Amino acid sequence: MSAIEIKNEDLYRIFLIIWLIGGVLTLIFQLFLTQIVADSSLWELSLGWQHEIGLWAGGIIFAILFALIQNNVEINKYLMMVLMVLSGILGSYNLYSLITMESFELMNFFWILGNYVMVGLGVYILYMNRVESY
Repeated sequence: MSAIEIKNEDLYRIFLIIWLIGGVLTLIFQLFLTQIVADSSLWELSLGWQHEIGLWAGGIIFAILFALIQNNVEINKYLMMVLMVLSGILGSYNLYSLITMESFELMNFFWILGNYVMVGLGVYILYMNRVESY
């Protein structure tokens, strides 16, 4: 029995699909289930901001779907790098908030963890692509 072979260009798609799932969940929770998010985050309820985050997620969803449909390795790679930076920024802001605010909310911890895992996954994919190209 042989192991499943995954090409490096498939890793870009996998990264984008994971981000797509996160984007869809963000859109749903921030636009339609705002109270659930508010009750379990450091920032509580802020409908305007939560809806804006949901709309931004919608824009990211569109960009990811476009990249996946195009199935162009370079587009997927560059979009992955942009999303890695965004994940790093979002994870760091949640970490900063968790450290500086006087309360602890588990949802913010999971946002930190999820965003940093995506940065790590992206670094791994870029490294694996570089190693294979030599």
